[in-house]
Amino acid sequence: MNDFDSLSSQIKKFSRDLEAIRDYVSSVEPVLTKLRANQFKKDKHYLLPAAYAILDKKIPQKIQKEISRHSDLEIIEENGKQKIVTKSRETAKEVDKAFETMMLHMGKTRFLYETSMVNLISATETFFAKILKTYYKRFPDLVTEKSEKSFTYRDLEEFKTIDDAKQFLLEKKIDSIIRSNSINWIEYLKNQLKIDTTRVSNFMDDFHEYFLRRNLLVHNDGFINKLYMKNLPESHKTKKLNPDTAITVEPEYLIRATYLMEIIWLDISTQIAEKNLKDNENLEKFYDSLSNISYKHLLEERYIVSEYISLFLSENSKLNEEQILIAKINYWLSVKYQGRFSEIKTDIEEIDISAKDKKYELAKMALLEKNKEFFELLPQVLEPKGDTSISMAQEWPLFKVQRRNKRKWGETIKKISTTQP
Repeated sequence: MNDFDSLSSQIKKFSRDLEAIRDYVSSVEPVLTKLRANQFKKDKHYLLPAAYAILDKKIPQKIQKEISRHSDLEIIEENGKQKIVTKSRETAKEVDKAFETMMLHMGKTRFLYETSMVNLISATETFFAKILKTYYKRFPDLVTEKSEKSFTYRDLEEFKTIDDAKQFLLEKKIDSIIRSNSINWIEYLKNQLKIDTTRVSNFMDDFHEYFLRRNLLVHNDGFINKLYMKNLPESHKTKKLNPDTAITVEPEYLIRATYLMEIIWLDISTQIAEKNLKDNENLEKFYDSLSNISYKHLLEERYIVSEYISLFLSENSKLNEEQILIAKINYWLSVKYQGRFSEIKTDIEEIDISAKDKKYELAKMALLEKNKEFFELLPQVLEPKGDTSISMAQEWPLFKVQRRNKRKWGETIKKISTTQP
């Protein structure tokens, strides 16, 4: 396997690993929610009074009567606050059991998101180690020359060749980097590998907090400690964060973390690819792989990821003119579908594509929602007159707005289909 195949397969696997985390959560969470809802329905006569008491809200008369019909729980008011009392030890046991079962169900959901967060960081560590190994295979002297690592006598006995010794140094070097903290990772990338993190600088505080939170989950049962507070970026410090209080992983937090991790590391690995892959043909293939990942995110409406991947592809001078233009269209599309069309409207209006293929003129019309002109030009872009297939047009997110006009879209597609040989 050459350097391109190795690095390309690594970014594809990393992207798939993050997709697997999202898929796992989205498939398991509804099951846990249903189980929790069924349990609440079963034990609601015991749980509802406590819920109202915790919220310090008065229980509606209708609910009080319903509770009374199914248990001997009573809700009394004492010193202006509601209090729950029971007349029997059996009911008290049932209440305790109901709460214990509900806490167990809630714990399963919490565990799902916490373990997924830990798995996300583990996947990131594995990916970083692999791209470091790929880089140092290209530039082994960065590891072997002036190495601070030493060999024991036993190490020397186990080395059969000089290559074995080099491999030992490589693994030790990578291990020492991975075991350091996330701040050191970024500093190492910037200072030693000359990686530019400017494009993803807005995400760096989040990036560092992800690792800090993982450490709390693994080593401190999720409770905030002084080490977390000391290393927490200023932008994340709030009055709500206090030592010895539990920190959680909310669904939105986890999903956003998978997005930002992919953005950051695909940017970094792209720069490493450009330093590592000297063959222009292999670089083009690498960019194609990156474009495919971006397009998949676009299809799945993960616009924040497709936005940033498309952006750094569109700004890459190593790509040809057509690749840059496609990346720019996908970038504009991602920004537009996030409700920020005003940011890019002028750029779309001013771009000159008069000398380009008609499909780019159609793309401009679609972005600006010039629908009359769009539908007039569409038959010239689709096969057989153009080179865009009908199936591609039906899938392409670029035409999502136009496809909402089902009558006009359907008529146009039908007309084209019936004229094909």
